Amino acid sequence: MKLRPLWGWLLGTVLLPAAAAPPAPSSQPGLVPTEVVDAFHAALASGDRKGVVQHLAADLSIYEQGFTELGRDAYAEGSMPNDITFASLVKREVLRRDAWEDGNVAWVLTLSSVTGDFGDQKLALVNTETLVLRRTDLGWKIVHIHRSAHPRGTDEELPEPLARKAAPPPPAPPPAPTPAVPLPPAPPESAAAAPPKAASAEPAPASSAAPASDDAPAPEAGALPPLPPAPPAPTRPEGE
Repeated sequence: MKLRPLWGWLLGTVLLPAAAAPPAPSSQPGLVPTEVVDAFHAALASGDRKGVVQHLAADLSIYEQGFTELGRDAYAEGSMPNDITFASLVKREVLRRDAWEDGNVAWVLTLSSVTGDFGDQKLALVNTETLVLRRTDLGWKIVHIHRSAHPRGTDEELPEPLARKAAPPPPAPPPAPTPAVPLPPAPPESAAAAPPKAASAEPAPASSAAPASDDAPAPEAGALPPLPPAPPAPTRPEGE
């Protein structure tokens, strides 16, 4: 078995023994191609061998740095343990991703940076990766991996990692509901307005005041009361 030179050279001091092929992959039919790629890399970084294998097709082919590895079982027994060790020790950030889907075939192209301390080496790599996926009854499976890497130059410009890009602002919260104004309490039944009384058929009682005389003129409004009559003039006795 030939180790792929990039990972094999970096892992020269921590190579793991070959292991038996993991059990058959379980199904994850709900994942889209880019989610399968992310789940594959997450399984590598977490050391989940079963999780790595379940995303691979049985007829997997890997092209890397001019070397090849054919078959899912060959990869599981060969280079996969080294890939798991490497992925668990470094930080991988996706810088750019393009994906296409055509019927039962999909392509996912990823540009990423790989950084970290590996033994006495400080790594700063730029990695390019092409994954081809095929739709199956068990979901999308990776059928081909083509990747390469090179040390990042000091003046090499790279896009900002996708995870660091500013996320769109969250949607504005819905306006708070206007509190309902409580209605005034209904008056008690005893305070309800009583129905108007019917007009009495009995005649109103006569006033006790004496009726005014028809001959007396009615006083004008605002007139002063009449003066009393003048007393009679005194008469002189006769003979004076």
